[in-house]
Amino acid sequence: MKNDTFVLKGQAVKVARYLKGMKLNDFAKKVGIDPDYLSKIENGERGISERNQGLLLRGLIYKLKLSYEEIAAIHILVEYVKGGIKNG
Repeated sequence: MKNDTFVLKGQAVKVARYLKGMKLNDFAKKVGIDPDYLSKIENGERGISERNQGLLLRGLIYKLKLSYEEIAAIHILVEYVKGGIKNG
């Protein structure tokens, strides 16, 4: 049986923040996650626990005002690109 459970990717959180113009420290404070830990999540250095996935998803929906469809589109884009955001 195929597993259809959604697993949020840290890079998708980073892209969403970028698109909405919110700094990492501000978003971390709004969702209740340590900024250093969020940075590691966004850069793929740490996984996302179920608890933190819930906090981040709620933050994307209620703090960044993203719809489920927008979150899904960002997630698909991140999966497709797989190169991540490049500085410069």
